[in-house]
Amino acid sequence: MMMIFRHWGRKMMSEYKKMVERRYYTITGEVPEEAVIEKIISHSQCKELLKTAILKHDRAMVLDTVQEIQERYDAAQEVEKSLLEAQGSAWMTSSAHMTSASHYVKDGNRELKSARQYQCSSFRCLCIGIIFLLVIIILIIVPMATSLKKA
Repeated sequence: MMMIFRHWGRKMMSEYKKMVERRYYTITGEVPEEAVIEKIISHSQCKELLKTAILKHDRAMVLDTVQEIQERYDAAQEVEKSLLEAQGSAWMTSSAHMTSASHYVKDGNRELKSARQYQCSSFRCLCIGIIFLLVIIILIIVPMATSLKKA
């Protein structure tokens, strides 16, 4: 599930970069380098670039571009936030599963120990029963054998 969210986040960021690249080209008429796109996305030089574009081009078009860039950036931030929330809930869920699994293992070990004790006790009772039967058989057969020899 986390891999799906990461893939989706990367895809959204890739689309956002492509959109910024298209808008930069629309405003300046130049294809931006990857470093320029990263600077625009991080807002370090975005205002200077847009001020220059506003002075050179139609103000309404640039303001629409700025608004679209901001909306896409906000959408990307929202996706990242939901991804972090999903990771947190998945971590909490897996933590709870690990805790319950630990309890199950401890209970299982306790049950195995009691089963082993029961098995030893049963074997002990079986041995005592066999010895008791042998003693009874010996007590019955020995007098019968001696009486048959005398007769």
